Formats: sequence, C-alpha cells, structure tokens
Amino acid sequence: MAREFAAMVSGFAPGADAPHPAPAEPGAPTADLTRREREVLSCLARGEATEAIAQRLFVSPRTVRNHVANILDKLDVHSRLEAVTFAMRQGLV
Repeated sequence: MAREFAAMVSGFAPGADAPHPAPAEPGAPTADLTRREREVLSCLARGEATEAIAQRLFVSPRTVRNHVANILDKLDVHSRLEAVTFAMRQGLV
C-alpha cells in the first residue's frame, strides 16, 4: 500500500501550490467536506506532515488534526492514506 501511495503522489512537487479540487456533486461522500477540509486533504495528498500543513494554512497543528479527523469521519475511512487514495480515485486531488 505504501508503494501505491508513493506512486500516486510522485507527481506532486514539494512546496507546490495546493491543487483546486473540483466541487463534489450533491449526495457524493465528499460533498460534506468544507473548503478547508479539502485544502487539508490536498496537503495530505502531497505528503505534507501535520506541522507543515499548519504552517501553510496558518492554523495550529491541533486544528489540522481536527480537520483530518473530520475528513476521515466524513469519507468513512480509517487513515490518511485511505483518505488520499479515495480522493485520488474520485478526482478530488
């Protein structure tokens, strides 16, 4: 699974601007994600650590962890890797 993740994120350059995900269709599992949760998800897809995401978004690491927990709950996945994999398959990142 780690190889799959590495292959998926290999196209992201460190420090690159966050991609702008397409809006989700109503009723889709990602339709409930807030704009900020989508930003955090994009950062996760680039392989950024909690602290780096916090600095990029000008929030505390605790806030990032809260966003990640909300993302995992809303997407009904159990890990950051699962969330990124789901987002990539859905074309969100």
